[in-house]
Amino acid sequence: MTGHDSTGSGAPKGSPTNPYRGMPDAANHVVLLDSDIESLVGRKFVSQWFQVDPDARFQFERSSFLESVYTTLSPESAIEGFYLLSLLDPLTCGLFRHRDLHEAVLNYGLDRVRFISPVYAADVLRLECEIAQVQNRPTGWLVTTRCTLELAAKERPAMVADWLLLFPKSR
Repeated sequence: MTGHDSTGSGAPKGSPTNPYRGMPDAANHVVLLDSDIESLVGRKFVSQWFQVDPDARFQFERSSFLESVYTTLSPESAIEGFYLLSLLDPLTCGLFRHRDLHEAVLNYGLDRVRFISPVYAADVLRLECEIAQVQNRPTGWLVTTRCTLELAAKERPAMVADWLLLFPKSR
């Protein structure tokens, strides 16, 4: 991706075919093997900068019935926190994946989620994901990722979350 957006953040522009401008391409992810997982504690993965696509946001608001609950939603309204939370999966898949079983990694849950700063359509975001803990289990590795959704040119992040992922062991 080349060029920069007009926000002055220095964030790269996205592809016109990518609904999330600047969202990492899955082809650029780090490939993990079973033998790599336990050594990842402390490693940070950072996405490219992106902006939320207005059409994707509208589809989320419609499919989650928010448009019927919050009748004053507009493109200028703050972006719903659960929409930001839903971005963790596609953003993380663009950062790292298990070589053999990338579709089999399970969302094990969230230990901590905080929506710290409001996000608006013009905001530029990126995800920083730190591997905080890895627990070897009989069925795989329980990986705690400390996720921070950063806002360009702002001191405080949009969201922080400790997300647990269960990476199955290769057979």
